[in-house]
Amino acid sequence: MPRQSKHSNELLEDLIIHVRAHSVLDDASEAGHRDRVLISNIWNSIAKVLKITDEDCKKAWKNLRDTFSKLRRENMHSISGQAAKKKSKWSFYQQLTFLEKYLQEKE
Repeated sequence: MPRQSKHSNELLEDLIIHVRAHSVLDDASEAGHRDRVLISNIWNSIAKVLKITDEDCKKAWKNLRDTFSKLRRENMHSISGQAAKKKSKWSFYQQLTFLEKYLQEKE
């Protein structure tokens, strides 16, 4: 894939859907979470479907997850009215709320 500074919203939405279908990527309590071969195979299959490299998939996912985590922390420490405004600004926030159950232990 040619270097792009940003992935398209459609590609990122598809990435979210595919990663969500493979909870082993984010759920440390799942047996396969530390299986490097399994995880690599999952990233390769997602990359193939999205027609990008597995490295681009992982980088985009890390960016999405990190952004969600940061916004979530900010929302947890802000007044409810301000939190509602912040949540609505980032288009992927609601799609990534499934990550909350995996992030609770770390925050």
